[in-house]
Amino acid sequence: FAEALAETGGRLLQVSTDFVFNGAQGSPYRPDHPLQPLGVYGATKAAGETAALALPGARVLRTSWVYGPVGKNFCLTMLRLHAAKAAAGETLGVWPTRWAAPQPPTLWRRPAGGRSAPI
Repeated sequence: FAEALAETGGRLLQVSTDFVFNGAQGSPYRPDHPLQPLGVYGATKAAGETAALALPGARVLRTSWVYGPVGKNFCLTMLRLHAAKAAAGETLGVWPTRWAAPQPPTLWRRPAGGRSAPI
């Protein structure tokens, strides 16, 4: 993979997650915060970040939630639950125990050359 990137002048953007941290900080993490995953998912994402950053020009994008108009995601789930609760005359309560940095799929644009590229 590294050889193909070098031959084509490509760069890698590794999409990762905040699960690479242990969650104990209680406030947003800085990009250079030490990785301390608690589970297998976070550990595999941390290993992917480490491998990706060994490649020249590679970058890591950490996100808490990816959302969009289709698929399963937090935003659509909240809209669905709100509609169901409102139809029943109830309110929707959400505990503020998780901080997140949602990322829309519009993070990408298609430049003139036709390849996807980060904004």
